[in-house]
Amino acid sequence: MTIEVGSGGGGLPQLAPDLTAPASWLTTAKVIKITGIDSTTGGLVTILSIPADKGNIPYLQLENSAGSFTIKLTVDGVVIWNDVWVSPASNAVLIGGAGSTTLFAEAIPFNTSFLLECTGTDDNFNVKYMKRPTL
Repeated sequence: MTIEVGSGGGGLPQLAPDLTAPASWLTTAKVIKITGIDSTTGGLVTILSIPADKGNIPYLQLENSAGSFTIKLTVDGVVIWNDVWVSPASNAVLIGGAGSTTLFAEAIPFNTSFLLECTGTDDNFNVKYMKRPTL
């Protein structure tokens, strides 16, 4: 049996070239940070919106967050999550793993859009995420 990584065969996504990685990364991982999110403004607040793009999100963490949130995730126009969640820690991982104690880390692929929204009790938290483009 032959498996061709990155060929798109077998339903696997084909990674888009990133010829400057990992030298272009600021740290050991390509993490993007959004700061100062206020989820108390009433109604859903957009945390992360990636329209008209294709890729996967292997990691997403709410940083310096605490309390109760309604988390809504829409991928390619389909609502995936939409429920109240009490953050178990001030740095809660929603997608992926933050260390060796996380045994199951699932990347979330998208073909046209990725939208994460929330409402909650925290008026100043951050989001750290990684995005890997695919063809």
